[in-house]
Amino acid sequence: MKRLLNVCLILLPTSLLAQGGRELITESTVTVGRGGELGAPTFFTGVVPVADLGVRWTRPSGVGFGVSIFAGRDFPNEATLAGVRLRLSRRIGSGLFEGAISAVASSAGAGGLGHRDGLGMIVGAAYYPVRSLAVVVQLDVIPTYRGANTPGMSPGDPSWQSETLQRRPGVSIGARLARRPGRIPWVGAAILGGLAIMATR
Repeated sequence: MKRLLNVCLILLPTSLLAQGGRELITESTVTVGRGGELGAPTFFTGVVPVADLGVRWTRPSGVGFGVSIFAGRDFPNEATLAGVRLRLSRRIGSGLFEGAISAVASSAGAGGLGHRDGLGMIVGAAYYPVRSLAVVVQLDVIPTYRGANTPGMSPGDPSWQSETLQRRPGVSIGARLARRPGRIPWVGAAILGGLAIMATR
């Protein structure tokens, strides 16, 4: 992931950096609907929240380029996600349309986060009617556990580690908070994480 981020920054057009305005990307995104194979599917089993931190450069013409790193939780597969997202945007009136492609690593599987069996990608589009809120549609091709033969079985069980991961494409939709509002869930997650750590001691 670090190598990919370095290559992206090296290839970034010099003219875009020189002529464009720069803004910090701080976003929190929640999508639903992507496959998870843990028992009977429900609305909540498909929830995948991620947080992005990066930079976007926008030219006076309204065309922009951005790069961000992200991390989150794949609840359907009880896995941690981390990756790099490349963004191409265009201002349309008072709104912003953005397409993105992401390289993502999942902790699903016996190898853990960063293992080659856990690598995948996400292609998505987002429309920001206002600067701090967006609607997101994604095509996710990331590792997903096959359905369990035993109801209630969790990926935490050793028998799951022998299961073959699949990368069947899945469509998900969601919403995104950007700029300062996008940092609010970060604070909430940090507080909950801290409380969880204290509770285990």
